[in-house]
Amino acid sequence: MNHAMPRATRAPFALALLAGSALAAPAFGQSTQTAPSATASGQAQPVIVESTRIPTELDKTGASVTVITEEDIEEAGDRTVTDALRRVPGVDISQNGGLGSQASVRLRGANSEQTLVLIDGIEVNDPSTPSGGFDFGGLTASNIEKIEILRGPQSTLYGSDAIGGVVSITTKSGERGLSGNAALEGGSFGTVRGNGTLRVGGERAQGAITLSGTRTDGISAADENNGNDEKDGFRDITVTGRGQLELSKHLRLEAAVNVNDQRQEFDNTPEPGNLQTDADRVSFTNRIAGRISARHTAFADRVQNKLSVKLVDIDRENKGTSNFNAEGERRTIAYQGTFDVADWLVLSIGGEVEDNAFRTQPGSDGGFTNSSGYGMAKITPIERLTLTAGVRHDANDRFADATTMRATAAYNLRETGTTLRAVWGEGFKTPTLSQISFTNPGITLEPERSESWEFGIDQTLFQDRLSASVTYFNQDIDDLIEFDRANFTFRNRAKTSQQGVEVSLNVVPTDWMEFSANYTYLDAENAQTNERLIRRARHKAGLDLRTTPTDRSRFFASVTYNGKEKDEPSGQRVTLDDYVLVTLRGAYDVRKNVEIFGRLENALNQEYQTAFGFGTPDISGFAGVRVSF
Repeated sequence: MNHAMPRATRAPFALALLAGSALAAPAFGQSTQTAPSATASGQAQPVIVESTRIPTELDKTGASVTVITEEDIEEAGDRTVTDALRRVPGVDISQNGGLGSQASVRLRGANSEQTLVLIDGIEVNDPSTPSGGFDFGGLTASNIEKIEILRGPQSTLYGSDAIGGVVSITTKSGERGLSGNAALEGGSFGTVRGNGTLRVGGERAQGAITLSGTRTDGISAADENNGNDEKDGFRDITVTGRGQLELSKHLRLEAAVNVNDQRQEFDNTPEPGNLQTDADRVSFTNRIAGRISARHTAFADRVQNKLSVKLVDIDRENKGTSNFNAEGERRTIAYQGTFDVADWLVLSIGGEVEDNAFRTQPGSDGGFTNSSGYGMAKITPIERLTLTAGVRHDANDRFADATTMRATAAYNLRETGTTLRAVWGEGFKTPTLSQISFTNPGITLEPERSESWEFGIDQTLFQDRLSASVTYFNQDIDDLIEFDRANFTFRNRAKTSQQGVEVSLNVVPTDWMEFSANYTYLDAENAQTNERLIRRARHKAGLDLRTTPTDRSRFFASVTYNGKEKDEPSGQRVTLDDYVLVTLRGAYDVRKNVEIFGRLENALNQEYQTAFGFGTPDISGFAGVRVSF
């Protein structure tokens, strides 16, 4: 749904919403209940989903959410966020080479730039890139406390860029007392990784800081099987910090910062018939993201207010056969609030003003301001049924305005362990500043729009030792922006259709063993040409095994199947073969606070590609030690 609003009314509209929010003084409810976790180990655990704006128990969200915890990441030995996301249903990942190279994440067949990425509540999608997406390449997993993957359009919750869904990353937080850990590992391709976290806190203040670094000689980004032998190395240094200070019983300050510095060597994009593309090219990327928030509560915490100031600054510099610099900035002021009207009703209202800007050399610069307001309600008319409904209006000073709506329902039968879920929602994505700069005069780009619905059923049995979930989804996306090669301009000219089924199963036969399995069927095609969308597998499956044979030892095995995909380098269609990846990891506690571990990746030594012409690592091994206090 897309409604226009005269530009002259946009500022008053936003101010009115913000003023109304302050008067109503609602906030997002902080009720805490328990729900079976998608990553639980044989028993119910308290899982509160934050990415749905109104924190809600997992079995009452209605939406399709996967929660990956810090413990899950450590058990699997995930080095990067993409390592963890590969095991999530409905997720496709493509990467232009080895560790650190450019990586894209697609949710339910939507484009990668239609996935909104949050780090500690900060939108980190890059406004300076042509598509406005986020590069997952090299995004470390060592500083993460939790990842929530919210699938389906979420524009009512987060505005633009959330057509496919949201990946919300929460870094490690502080806690009372003094604690910390550090890890160091090395292995194949001249890889060395290290990280350390320090947590400290008292009764009124807590904080955490994590420092991580990676260095690798890497592999050739252009596939070595095509005659490319020049290695493309990668270096990354990341510092993250989170803290909070209780100024009074009702007022709390929160802060988060994420600083990342990367150096990535890369090759030219291969073309059919011209596959040897070794090139001496390197990209430097610096990202600074920060947030300061003030949270106020009143009336026995039934009224809560949160005011946030957020900023993101991303600088990119490419050197080699051609030099290119780009800088993207985003500044945001946001208010959100909740009013617990009654035990069965939570109202939420909020708004934000966001400034985006970009500069390129050689090239151009530009910017836009987006003002938005939203209202949501969480209703529990009876104990078993949870309903949510929301509406949002985005007023943009460069593009057409957009109004989106969303509704969810979850019906829980605790006697049988059954939850029925349903969601309907709309999404939109504004054109990027880069797309505007490469659009010919006389062409007006409109926002991309989507409509989606889904329904699913979750079932637990045998005291939560067996849990299963099945979800069917259907989504149409209109006015997709594509590059017209013939006229060298961007246009709204495509329409896509995605539908599919996501299945997951978790079995805990004993206290020391757990099986997890998932399968995704995805039918994603261009609705005008009936061609399959590129880099989307029709079939994807995974199987994980976690065991603790002794009190000191742990073992993890993962098998991932990715079906055949289409790709389209230089406008020519090719097929990428299917593949199976096997990862093995073992850990042993030498002492109470000292752990040694080892990991074998691509244990079957599969030759595969996730993007045409780009290589992937052969069988590789890593080992290290972790200490804690």
